[in-house]
Amino acid sequence: LDCVGAARVDIQDESMLHQGPELPWRQGKTTSWLAREQLGRCIHPELPSEDPTWLADLQAAAKAVPRPLAAWAQSYGRDLNRKVMGYPVGQYLPQHRAVGLTSDRNEAELAPNMDYPISKCHEFDYNPKPGTIPDPHGCGLFRNSFSRLQALRTCIVDSLEGSDGFQVAAKGRGKKQQQDRWPGSAVWLRYRKAAKAIRNARKNGSRATDNPGRLTQEDLDSNVVSDTLLLEDFQACVISGTCVILDAYRRADEMIKYLSFKDWNWTSTDLKRWVAVKVRYTASVYKEVESAGMLGYFGLASPKVSKNLGLEDEVVERIVSECFQVSADSFETSPPPQELITLQRSLVCNPLMFDTIEV
Repeated sequence: LDCVGAARVDIQDESMLHQGPELPWRQGKTTSWLAREQLGRCIHPELPSEDPTWLADLQAAAKAVPRPLAAWAQSYGRDLNRKVMGYPVGQYLPQHRAVGLTSDRNEAELAPNMDYPISKCHEFDYNPKPGTIPDPHGCGLFRNSFSRLQALRTCIVDSLEGSDGFQVAAKGRGKKQQQDRWPGSAVWLRYRKAAKAIRNARKNGSRATDNPGRLTQEDLDSNVVSDTLLLEDFQACVISGTCVILDAYRRADEMIKYLSFKDWNWTSTDLKRWVAVKVRYTASVYKEVESAGMLGYFGLASPKVSKNLGLEDEVVERIVSECFQVSADSFETSPPPQELITLQRSLVCNPLMFDTIEV
């Protein structure tokens, strides 16, 4: 089992893998918990965590990998660029860690609507029978979760940007169903027009190209954003230092992340509304809706902030009901569909699909 804490660890006694998902970290059995809940769950999200089927599949996949390896995992670190009272202290802090899940990261030419290349596992074809096509990056082992996440991500991107033939996730792994043409979100397209102008204005070698997600004052000084309202929001972003520029794929990843922090409460009467709130929340905008007043001046209070870009209600409804498949307000009186449960269990697996992860 690789890349847990950027080190190699071994799976302990198999009986430990059958313990419940509430295993306390303080018991010192984190390896088996991670193996079951963060690895086994991504191999077989359709099965309960206590089912050890994933372990045999993992062992078989490891034995079947051709040698020498075409691609491999790697980790690296760098000092943080941090200052306190003007003095650099990064060298005294723990290093910024990153894990490359494949050494052969995708550097394909970007599509016009993308800021970053798509990862190897996001572009992998999960439809052919396992073992019938090359799989140097190990995506196929996780097809039961990755195929669902691939369809989910495509559905969200199409909801934001529009599609001539809008495809949504349907019941069954990786399946899609065709919908009528969808125009996309006018709010999102307006934001992306400004974001693309900022990205295109950045010069090679500038600080912004080294940290491409962060919105900086240098970006605003380029005077490429003509939308007055967005410019005000971007200025607030720069002051707060909390905003990043997102394309539709990163925005989809953001939604998935916020909905994967914990298992959903299926009996909640506000489940669908809660999912919609998470879909709306974003790091791409910062709006102060209420001042912190004098207490804020002394650092004793914080302003009330909205992290909501203002996506249209119909766009959010489509993402919630079609992409995340939450069509009912609650499942208090009847159990949720099995496919919805499997999709929800797959959300935590999205980072495993990336070519590299920063910690």
